[in-house]
Order: sequence, then C-alpha cells, then structure tokens
Amino acid sequence: MEITERIFIYYTFVLYTFFAYILASMITSKLLKTNNKYEIKLIKFIIVLFIFSNFTALNLNADGGSYSDGLNIIFIAMILFAFIAWKNMRLAFLLSTLLLAVSILVEPDYTTFYILSILGGSIISGIVNRDFIYRFKYALLSIFSIIIPALFIIYGMYITSSTVSTISTFGALRVYNYGTIAFFSGNIKPLYPLILIGHLWSTIVYAPPNILLYGNKISSVKALMYPSQLLLPSGVVTTLWLFTLIMIPVLSLISIIFKQSRKVAFPVIILFLIFYIMSLVYYIKPLYDLEYYLTTLPLIGGSIGTTLSLPGHVINVMAGMYYILLSVTLIELFNKARGFSPTIKYNEEANDSERRNKLNIVIKNISVNKKQVKVIIVIFITFVILFSGWQAFDGTFYPARAPDSTYGNHVANIGGFTPIQVNSSVIYAYNLISSQKSDFNILWIGGPEYNNRVYESPHPTTSIPDLSYITSNNMTYDFYYNLLDSNTQYVVISNQDIVKNAANIYEDTFSDAGFNNFSKAKAFMDNVPGLEEIYNKNSVIIYQVNGFSSMYNSNMLIHCNVSNPDYSALPYLFKTMGYNTSLTNSDNGITILFNNNTGNDVDTPAYLASHLIKINNSKSFNLNSSESIRGAGHNYGTGLYNNYTLTLWSNNETYYNYSNSITNIHMTGGYGSGTSISYNGSFNNGPGGFYDNNNYIKLNVTFYAKSSVNGRDTILFMGEPKTNINTDNVYYGISFNVTNTYKKYTFSYTFTSAKQYLNFRLYDYNPGTFYVKNLSTEYTVLPSIVENSSMPFGNYVVLNNTLLKGGNKTALIFMKNNTSNNFEWLKFNYSKGLYIKNKTDVAALVLLNNESILEQKNTSYIVSIDPSLRDYELKYNNKYYKPIPGIYGDSIYILPGNISSLNNAKIIVKGEALMDAFYIGIIFYLIALTYFMIDIYRKNRGNF
Repeated sequence: MEITERIFIYYTFVLYTFFAYILASMITSKLLKTNNKYEIKLIKFIIVLFIFSNFTALNLNADGGSYSDGLNIIFIAMILFAFIAWKNMRLAFLLSTLLLAVSILVEPDYTTFYILSILGGSIISGIVNRDFIYRFKYALLSIFSIIIPALFIIYGMYITSSTVSTISTFGALRVYNYGTIAFFSGNIKPLYPLILIGHLWSTIVYAPPNILLYGNKISSVKALMYPSQLLLPSGVVTTLWLFTLIMIPVLSLISIIFKQSRKVAFPVIILFLIFYIMSLVYYIKPLYDLEYYLTTLPLIGGSIGTTLSLPGHVINVMAGMYYILLSVTLIELFNKARGFSPTIKYNEEANDSERRNKLNIVIKNISVNKKQVKVIIVIFITFVILFSGWQAFDGTFYPARAPDSTYGNHVANIGGFTPIQVNSSVIYAYNLISSQKSDFNILWIGGPEYNNRVYESPHPTTSIPDLSYITSNNMTYDFYYNLLDSNTQYVVISNQDIVKNAANIYEDTFSDAGFNNFSKAKAFMDNVPGLEEIYNKNSVIIYQVNGFSSMYNSNMLIHCNVSNPDYSALPYLFKTMGYNTSLTNSDNGITILFNNNTGNDVDTPAYLASHLIKINNSKSFNLNSSESIRGAGHNYGTGLYNNYTLTLWSNNETYYNYSNSITNIHMTGGYGSGTSISYNGSFNNGPGGFYDNNNYIKLNVTFYAKSSVNGRDTILFMGEPKTNINTDNVYYGISFNVTNTYKKYTFSYTFTSAKQYLNFRLYDYNPGTFYVKNLSTEYTVLPSIVENSSMPFGNYVVLNNTLLKGGNKTALIFMKNNTSNNFEWLKFNYSKGLYIKNKTDVAALVLLNNESILEQKNTSYIVSIDPSLRDYELKYNNKYYKPIPGIYGDSIYILPGNISSLNNAKIIVKGEALMDAFYIGIIFYLIALTYFMIDIYRKNRGNF
C-alpha cells in the first residue's frame, strides 16, 4: 500500500471519529441530564462505539479501506437531529449546508436521502413543536444551498467533456426499472433491513465471535444469502449473538416510550419507518410506481434514480436513524435510573427484634442504588453493541467478503485487511512499474488486475477484449499487436502474490486469461514476438513490449463490435498490409463486418472451410429395415440395420419396432425413462460413430418425428479424441418441440478439433410414444484447418481446386506463394473470381465495397490515460483535437495525415485550470459557511 493511501485512510478515520464524537456531543448536550463529566464522556463513548460497530458501518468502512462513505450516514444523522432537536434553525441551516456541500463532493449518491431527511424531519418536528413555518423555511434554504456545489460539479463535468453526450449520461448512472430493483433486492427479506443487512453483496461477512474457532473449515459453516453474508455456526454463542442483533432495533424503537424525548424520537421513528418501507420496494408495487415517477423529473430525476435503484442505500440511511434512536434510549434509561430495594411490611404485634434485624440485612444486600442501576444499563447496552459488532474491533474486519470460488459457502479464512506476506519479487515488479510516471498500460496476470482485496494495480491495466480467446488459440502475433494497440508497455505473470487461503493459489486468475496455470502462461509469453523478458525470479516474470510508444501512431481507424472475438486479429491482419490500426466502438472508423457479405467483410479460415465444401464429398446412411424387437434394462444397446444403435436409459420397460411400410421407430417409456438412437454406438469401451483424420467435420442429421404426447426432445452432438475415446470433449445439445403430427427436423454441428470420433444421439425422455422415420445422417469432410500462431487468426485453411467468386467487390486474399513459400497479399476482382489450383494455404479473405479506403491513411494517435471525470485533449500547432473512445479504454485522436512528427503534439487535460479555480472556489465557500456557523454558535451557546 502506498504512503498516500495510508494517509488517506488515517485521515478519513480521524474525520469519522471526529464527526461521530460531534454527533454524540450534539445528542448528549440536548438530552443527557447530568453534570458529572465522567458520565457524559462515558455516554458519548458508548454512542461512538455504536457508530463504529453497527452493520452498516462495518460494510461501508471495510469497503475500499477508508471511512469516507460512512461519513455520509453520520452527516445525515447530524442534520436530521439539528432540524428536529435544535431551536436555532439558522445554526441548523448552516450546519446542513456545510455538510451537504462536503457530502455532494464526496458521495453524491446520498443527496436524495439528505433531502428526504431534512424535509421529513422539519415537517414532522414543525408540526409537533408548532413552529412548522420556521423550521420548514430553513429546511428549504438548506436544500437550495446544495445547488451551488452541484452546479460546480455539473459545470465542471460539462467543460471537461469531449462531447455533449458525455454530460447527458450524468443524468443516471444506473437505470431505475423493476429489473434493476429485483436484481439489487435479491438478498432483502422483511426482517433483514431491521438489522441492517440485505445488500446484494457486502464487503464483510457477518458472523458471531465463535467463527474464530473454525479456521480453514469456515467454508463449511451454514450461511444465509448469496453471496454468503451471514454465517451461523452452531452453538450458544451464535444464539447469544443473534439476540444482540435483535436488541439493536428493539432498543432503538422503544425510544418512543420516553415522554421527555418523544419530540426527538417521534420524527426519527416516522422517517425510519418510511425508509424501512422504501427498502422493501421490490415487494410494494405502488411504491415502485411512485419512485419511478420521481426518476422522470427533469434535472434531478437521474440523480434520484441512481440512488433509489440500490435499495441497499436505504438500509445504510436507516443506520443513521439508529444512531439517534439508540442514543435516546441509552440516555433516557440513564436519566431515569433509580435505586430500588424490596418493601416488607412488619407485623406490629410481633416483637421478634432478632428476626427484624435478619430481614434488614437481607434487604440491604439485595438493594440496588442509583449508581449501580446506571452501571447495569451501561454494561448491558455496551455488551449488546460490542458483541453484535465485534468484527469492527477484530483488527481485520474478519471474515472478508465472500470471493468467487467453488467451495462451501465461498467464505475464506481471511479478513478484509488480513496482512498479506507479499513475495519480494512481486514487490520488485510492483515498484519497477509504479516508479515510472509516463503514460502506459500494463497487463498483470495472476496479480492485482484480477484481485480486489490485496492491492491496487501499480499502473492502469489494459483491457484486451477476448484475451482468453487469443491466448487459448495460441495467437501469439495477435497478442503482441493487441499490446501495441492498447498502449501496453509491460506484461507481468506472477504465481506468488494472490492467496485465497492457506492452501489454494488463485489458479483461476490464469484461466481468466486463457491459461491453465502459471507454466502455461510462461510458455505462451516466451513465444510471443516482441516480448523481452527483463526480470525472472521466484515465479514472477516481467516482459517488456518492444516497439511500445506512449503515443501510438496509426493510419487506419476501424469500427468494430467486440462481441465477436475475431476482432482481436484485426491489428495484426492489417499490419501485414502495412497499416497500423486503431480500434473503436464509435462510428468514426471504417466498418468491418465478419462473414455476412455486406460492407467490408473479413472471412476467417474457419468460415472459408465451412462455406466452400462440396456436397458430393459427404457420406449418407439411411434407416430402411423392417424388424420388431422388444427389450428392457439400463443402458442396453441393440444394433439396428445400417449401423444405427438403440440405447435404453431406463430401468422401466421400453420397446421399439420398425414398420416396413413407413420405415419408422416407435419408442415408449414412462417419464424419467428414456431411449436414444445413435450411429455405430459401442458399449465395450471401443470407439463409435464416425471417424476421419481431419480438422473440421460437419455432421448433419435429418429425420421426421412426432409424439403421442406433446413435449421437448433433445439431440446431442458428441466427439471423442482419438487419444482418449472414453472422454467426450464436445457435448453440444439442442432441444426441439415435438407434437402429434410428423414434422421434418434438420440439425447440424461442425466439429473443429482434430482426429475425433464423432456421433450424435437423438434422445427421447417424454411419456407416451415417440415416432421417428426416414432418419438419415450426412458426414461431410471440410477443408483442412492448420494451426499456426504466426497467422492473423491463429490458423489457415488448405484449399484445393477451389473457385473464390462472388459479388461486385474488390477482394484481398492473404495466401501462401508456393514459389517463394511466403504468405502474401493478392488483390483480385471478386466478381470475376480467383481459381486456386492444387493445395494452397489461405489465412484470410477481405472483401471491400470501396477500394479507396486502402488509400485513406488518416493518421491518428492514441494515449493511455487514467480514468477521470476530466477528459484529455491533444494540442498540435495551437489546435485542439477531441478524442473518441477506443475498445481498450484508450483515447484516439484523429490528426491531419501530413503530420510527420509528434514532437509538437501534447496531451493536456481539458479545462484543468478552470476546474482548479472551481475547486478553490468551493474551498472558500466551505470556509465561509464554517465561519458563519461558528460565529452563530458562539453567540447563541446554550440556546440551541
């Protein structure tokens, strides 16, 4: 962790503690009836403990490691208490304005709840205290006061935005609709918000103290919600812990019974109930309709929708109500503490002085004075607070949030801030990269890029779409050119820095990048051209990307849809033509389409193989015999004519027969039983189906089918590698509806793995009788595909005596020159066609609607930047160029094609000086508010 991060955490911790103490002081100064300074400090301390240890505080304070989010909840409680309990509304107005101005800059999500709290509190309190106009007037002034900092932010975003559309997206960061509400309410049940849980995910997993005894067995403990958020190990400790959880809302809500403080408690409880109902919006349709209407309001609707789309926000605000209500109960119990002793009436006629003396001694021993009652109250409430929220004081916020995993309840034996012994080699790599301040991205596999709890990335991480597709297909050249295109200077692979628990390395961080493990990642990187290993120690390797430039020069801008993984081949594909490409999602670039014969098409080797086949190369099999056989059993195979096989998958009786007139199969079985038909099946651990020593094989299955009972049946396509015939490595299923009338069905699947036994299985599991007739299969050998990492798509197709001909387009083909033995680009007229004789290797076919695009070498430059509200501009010869987004998260600048040098081009932050002036203005605004608040407080001390 960098020193700046530590300073920020310590700074926010001090602020959180300070404002928690201020809130406690506000409440005690108004309600606590004692002059004993030690009692005052004790009550303040208990209130501060609760502000630190409630479940909302645990969740927010563990999130990101700072206490900044939790400050909003304290601020809401402070403002609400000021408008409800204070008499001096000018001071309440200044306090709320100051806190609102700070909060909207730190976390604007809660602005909606500030407004609801101020309006609701002032209205209810105004009615109760019969000074509605006075309080409501200052409440409105407070709300209008937030317009000033809001305008700073909105205008600042406007002047630093590249386009008008950027500012329009400020309206709503999350779409408010029923689907969003349903998604984020997945863990909310009516009881959960009362104990401040129910978020879709939590930064901490709540558990009783006995969870500390479970160690690495923690994943076997019973858990509630998904991901796991509440662990319930068996035992009396868990029962006691659950009791303390329930006592938090009980102690808070009984504050209404105390008459002296009812004017404070009543408005807060009403607001608490409002927020509680809002947390259950998923269950209350009229409330959803009301909230949805609010999100449509001009200007403020987007902000409201962004906030209300997360019901967990409402749960957080409920904690602020608890801060006040539980404090009221504690103080009122403390104020009303009285001593007590048993009352015994003596018989006046009795004259047994010895007996009276003994009774007096007993009474004296069981009597409790006022001081002792206070001690009991303090001990009980402190116990409830500390026992329920013990995780705030365990040192690491243990256990941490449930990570992605496949074992137990997904909870690991670590805390949110469990110290990690980071390998020295990882630290070296981290320091080497973080010490460089120039613009570049990194790709760190097995490290911080994939992890959210150990440390942040030392530099912006690159985002290569379909990275696993590139690496798993051994596309080493494509990988290199994607690194250049994404401004990536270093690639780090590490097997040392992320530990899930004591026994498990985060192997899945490698699978996310397309590797099985660290060794596979190293083997791939070592074969990537342009990667130079500059450090290798303790399973931590740093590769430098040769040819990297922080300002990447490209001369072709391509618009692409990254949902198609083949786009990852475009930078290298066009590099072989002499073009450096920049890839964007915007409409500015040349549109490249794959395999649909419109626009500018790129046909991959796989597409060419599957679309240039000859139907007369296929083999066909037809079912045409007449015989009746009955059989029963489990997994029972019966050979049919023409090599078809019937398999019974049931312990129930089932049968089939042929009819020589309609050539069909009848299969009957009860629900849960099943029967399947396949070709040349084997049940003696031998191969079955079709076999051909070829890369690409297409299998078609055609039949007519009906059923006596309408239902759904399935056809499966399966393939087994020659080296292990007992392991399916292709298992693709297609379901289809079947009715009581015959219908023709045709299904096909292309197997792309080399040297396979291939088969299908037509599977019926519906009750009733299933009829099949005219079953035929077609086995088609496709042109051979050869893997080759130096090709743009990682392979090439071998074409033999093939005519490439189509519409009126210019065609570019990347093919092997059999004379020079090198791959070269050849341009030809696609409408006239190109006939390929003999066996020729083809790596790509590009079809152009307009040949002139190849002459449009517009220069563009890319610079890698950190995400920011402020956008960047490129300045060249006193002219500013706005960026468009790249698919890697970068910014692309289109510059005149006659630029010969980047020496005069500079990347600057748009509106930086003006924004700095705005920030300085906001600081002075806050200073002025603070001065006026202190001045009014000093002049009206004791009268608020």
